[in-house]
Amino acid sequence: MTTIDIVIPAYNEKAEALEATLLGCLQQSMPASKIFVIDDCSVQPISIPKSCADPRISLARLPFNAGISIARNTAIQKSSAEFIACINVEVVPETDWLQVCIDYLKQHSQVGACFTVVVPHKIDIFSQWKMRFHEIPYGTTSRQTEFAPGNAGLFRREALQAVKGYRAEFQRILEDRDICVRMQEQGWETHYVAKSRCLTIQKDTWLELARKQVGRQGFELEREYSFLVFFQACLWDLCHRLGRNLFKGRIKFIFIDFAVFFGSVLLFIRTRPTTKEHRWSTKA
Repeated sequence: MTTIDIVIPAYNEKAEALEATLLGCLQQSMPASKIFVIDDCSVQPISIPKSCADPRISLARLPFNAGISIARNTAIQKSSAEFIACINVEVVPETDWLQVCIDYLKQHSQVGACFTVVVPHKIDIFSQWKMRFHEIPYGTTSRQTEFAPGNAGLFRREALQAVKGYRAEFQRILEDRDICVRMQEQGWETHYVAKSRCLTIQKDTWLELARKQVGRQGFELEREYSFLVFFQACLWDLCHRLGRNLFKGRIKFIFIDFAVFFGSVLLFIRTRPTTKEHRWSTKA
């Protein structure tokens, strides 16, 4: 019998967001064997909503905030299932999500990881901007891809074991790309599955878009960088995106372009050490 476990890392999540994700997982047409919720040492310890009470759900709390990779690895090590799904809070899978992904992996023995499209639950100007600049348009045909976005992916246990799970140094971003690249080095492919989908109920804001844009430019806010290097990279990104939007007549995105630029600089200043000497370090 096919066994599949679901892994949900959580850090400072809203109760209603966790509830929505758990209900989506509990209502799958192919039932999961176990659902592991890993609290990555949230400021307020996470609890399972009463509406989601189910013996398949287990909750574990890490002793310190270790990042998403270690949170997922903690659950993966507890699992003995043939397939493992990793899904983030604020992502709600359609009821056939597990069934579609499992069927695809069974039909494609060379595939170690697969994913479906994730679409916004509510479309507004911020989500439109994100879909244009942060999301890859995968289309309506299943195909091989470079990596599986980490917000909702399904793995073959054998492939995860081949690369020994996620690498701890990827605490916030790029962990999804890294694990898929290492799987490919071991002979496993990553595929996009056009059938089924997941919904994201995350509310996009200019500051959250800025945080993601910083990561896409290769920066980590917790690390030390020269302000000049960071500022120049953000300014070049702004000019490049402004030029594209003006050329293509996407006037409605221009104010968000500026908001993301100023948000990136604001986040940089907020996360720097308090001493002036370190904040404006010239070391890249």
